[in-house]
Formats: sequence, C-alpha cells, structure tokens
Amino acid sequence: MRVELYVALSRTVPVELLRETKSDENGEFRFEGLKAPKYVPQREEYRRYAVVASAPDLATRVDSVSHPSDDSLDLVLSSAATLKGRVINETGDPVPNAILFRNNVLGQSLPGITSALSDVEGRFAITDIFRFKTQFIEVGDPDTLLTKLIPRSQIVCQVEHPDYGNQPFTIAEAPATIEVVLKEPAIIEGTVLDTVTQQPARGVRVSAHAVHDETYRGEILGDGETVTDDEGRYRLLLIPDHYNIWASMTDRTVDAMKSFEAKAGANVAVDLKMIAGGCIEGRLIDSDGQPVTSSPSEPISIGVHGPARPFDGSTVQATMVEENGTFLLRVPPGKNYPYVMSANVTADRNPSNVHKSQPVIVEEGETVKLDIHVGG
Repeated sequence: MRVELYVALSRTVPVELLRETKSDENGEFRFEGLKAPKYVPQREEYRRYAVVASAPDLATRVDSVSHPSDDSLDLVLSSAATLKGRVINETGDPVPNAILFRNNVLGQSLPGITSALSDVEGRFAITDIFRFKTQFIEVGDPDTLLTKLIPRSQIVCQVEHPDYGNQPFTIAEAPATIEVVLKEPAIIEGTVLDTVTQQPARGVRVSAHAVHDETYRGEILGDGETVTDDEGRYRLLLIPDHYNIWASMTDRTVDAMKSFEAKAGANVAVDLKMIAGGCIEGRLIDSDGQPVTSSPSEPISIGVHGPARPFDGSTVQATMVEENGTFLLRVPPGKNYPYVMSANVTADRNPSNVHKSQPVIVEEGETVKLDIHVGG
C-alpha cells in the first residue's frame, strides 16, 4: 500500500507532498522526521493535513489528520468503483479540461487521486472511488405539504474549470454513469484596499460563501476563493446565489459584503476595504477564576460572528486560545458574538446559544475585555 502525507496552506496554492512511503508486510507505515507546525494562536490561517492511502484495484482513501507529528490512524481500503460520465454546459455542449474530484479535507484536487480530467467530448472516469449505494428516506416538504424521497447520505464532489469556477455536485451511488451540468457563472471582480496605509492589499485571500436562510434544507452551498494581485485586484467565478464576500489580512479586518447577489452571466464589481477595526481581548476561566489552558496538542478554538462573518454564512472567523488561556480577536466595529467552538469544552458562550448571547460591542480602535466561563 502506498501512503502519502499532504498539507494545504490555502485553496489557491497547490498542495505540498510532505512524505511518502509504503506499508510493510504487516500493513504498518510510519512518517519520520515530522515537526509540529509553529503554534501561532492569533493567526487565522488555512492549514490542513491529509493522509492518502492507495493500492491497485482498491478505493483510494483520503483521511484528515490534525497533528501529523504525533497522530496515528488505521486505514482500511475497500473495493474500488468507477464514476464516469460527461461534463456539459447548460446548452448541452461538452466541457473539456474540467477536473472532477471527490471532496476532501484539503479543499482541492489531487492529480490521480479520486479525480479525473474530462476529454474533448466532456467524458471522464474516476476509477478509484469507493463502492457505495445510499438509502432514501421519506420526509415532509413544508412547501407542498407532500412527502418526498431524499438520500440519507451523499458523496460531495467538485468540478474545477477556468471558465466555470468551482461547482459542487453530489452522487448517491458508485459505480455510476452520470451527467454533470455546469452552470453559467457570475463574475465578481474588485479591489481590496488597505485603508490604514491607503495602499492596495496585495496577496490577501478573498473568500465568498453562499448564505442560507430559513428555507435551507442542507443543500450544498457555493463558494469561491482567490488571492489579490500586486494591485489588490481579484476575480471570482461563482455559481448563481447570494454570497457573503470578505478578505483576510494580518492586523486588519473587514466589513463583509453581506448577501450579495451573484447573477448568472453578470460581471459586477465588489470592492473591499481592510480596516484596523477593534479587538476583543479575552480569557477562558473556570468556576474558581483560574485560566483554562490550551495547547497545540489539545487546542481550544474561539469563533466569532459579526460584521466580518455574518450569521447567515457557512463560515466563522476563528482563532486559537493561547497556552495561558487568553485569546485575541480583531473585529470590525459593531455587534460581535464570540463563543467557544471546541466541542469538548463546555462554556457559557457556545455554538448552541451564540445567536442569543449578549453581543460584544466594539468601536474602531477600541479593545474590549471579555471573560468566557468554562464548566459548570
């Protein structure tokens, strides 16, 4: 069995192969010489690791690992199936050179790993996906008051193409022959300005995530990500929907463009302004007033909704708690709602009550102190 370790530092930069090896006669493997990444609590970053295991005629596995320097995991490979078909656009024309892949923790395709490239006729075949068939369940439709069948589970896949962006689709079984129809995308272009220096924000990540409302039924939401050029310009191709759009930059924050409508075929400008904002300087304390510590091996995450990441979006701004139990969040002026994200920590501000919690009101240039109580 071939085993590889990859890291992704961004969805816009190709993944890096860190280690590769083969399992021994007992099926065991080991990656030597790995070092834990530098612990930077106040940095909001994209760092994801995955172990990929493959063998002839078996389905390739892509498993997430949190701490590759000290994690262990067992990998069981099952029989492979083929997912094949065609990629076409809304007028029925074939789409060549589209990359199709099963979703994975790295957020992007890995060449030859549960992925395929469409040919001139739009045909593709992914030959190392695992064999499965979902069950369907009957649920009530609140709009029609009738019942309908929905899959109990689905496999999420993606299509990447320079003219269509990144578009998700789902499958309910494999092997299967399917037709993937790519929608005409909306083109969102703009500039990101650092208002502190009055200079273009170069090399910053710009993200867009589709919003959801009370009608949301678990559908796969669209998203997109890119990086600004030397002039602070960016360009996103998005499937039609409503999006929150924001940028991420060290020592800056931003008021996200909220619920922006991206229409098929439209080419619209969305400019973003990075500001200094204010800070929430907090600490986690127990019932005795003592700090609740965090560490690289047992990290505690703090999330915050607010002007930078509205509640109706599918993402949250987050940071790590420092080893002394403190944390720092840079946020825009206005009402912000911080909470403890880590499932193994019980706190008075948590995911289940964050909508109803007292907002932390921050002014530009202000630092607000906050204690989050843990336990009890």
